[in-house]
Amino acid sequence: MTLGVLLTVKSEVGAGAYDSINFRLANLLKINVSIAIWLTSFIVVIVTSIIRRKFLKLTTFLTDIVLGISTDMWVMIIKNISFNTIAEIVFTFSIGICLISQVLQYILFLNYL
Repeated sequence: MTLGVLLTVKSEVGAGAYDSINFRLANLLKINVSIAIWLTSFIVVIVTSIIRRKFLKLTTFLTDIVLGISTDMWVMIIKNISFNTIAEIVFTFSIGICLISQVLQYILFLNYL
């Protein structure tokens, strides 16, 4: 899923709202994307626990740790790749959307078994 997110961001055609926050925050603070993901997800977990009036569940944060690490891995792998033509940009964005949708389909399928 993180490869799909990174491809949509790298294509510069569009990105999800949460992804754009993380990438922009990393850019502004000059930190790794993983750290931005961890910061925003920790804030979301705190706000959610306040709204639900329940204790903080740090197990939710574990998936964000894995997502942050895998995002940084893909950033390092494809950082030197550039997309110049419109065909390359559209193809990259399309592959990213397909990867994201396949992972989401798998997650939704597992949750409804």
